[in-house]
Amino acid sequence: MRWLSSLRNFLRVNGEKTEAQKSEGYELEPHDLVSRFIYSSRAFSAQHGFAKPGAFNPEPYSKLSVFHSTGLSDKEIWGNGRKTLSAQRGRDKIYCRADLSVAIFISHLLKVIRDDDPFERHTSVVGWPNNANPDQRKADVKAICLELSQDPEVKLVIPQKPITKDDSEPLA
Repeated sequence: MRWLSSLRNFLRVNGEKTEAQKSEGYELEPHDLVSRFIYSSRAFSAQHGFAKPGAFNPEPYSKLSVFHSTGLSDKEIWGNGRKTLSAQRGRDKIYCRADLSVAIFISHLLKVIRDDDPFERHTSVVGWPNNANPDQRKADVKAICLELSQDPEVKLVIPQKPITKDDSEPLA
C-alpha cells in the first residue's frame, strides 16, 4: 500500500495524471504549494506585506480559485498567471500573488482540489462553510478569510509593476 501511495505522489509531482484524476481532479497534499493571483490593488497592503481578507473570499462561487505552484519557478508562476488575464475589467492586471501551503487551508477544514479547469494547474479550494443561515455562513467565511490573511506562513509576492497580458518583457 505504501508503494502505491509513493507511486501516486511521484506521478502527481511529475505531471502525470490518471484518467480519474483528469476528469474529477485530485486533492493536493499538505506540503504542496498554491498561489492566489490578486487582481485588485485594494486586496492587499504592499506597505505591510499581506493580503487582505477579501483576497481569499470564495464568493459568489463557494470555491476559491488558486494555482498549483509546487515545483515551479517564480517566472513560471507569473507566466501562468498571465494566462489567466483577459480584457474584462478587474481581470486585466495581476498586482501580486499570495503563496501558501495547502496545509494552511487544511487547518481550516478546507480541501484543495487540482482540477485543471479552465487551465492547466487550476485548483479549487472547496468545503467552505455552508450554513443554512446566510448571515452565519457569511460570518464563518469572513472569519476564515481573516485568519488566512493574517497567517504568517502566507507569502505575498509583489512584482515591480503589475503583470498584464501584453507584457513583452520577461518576468524576473
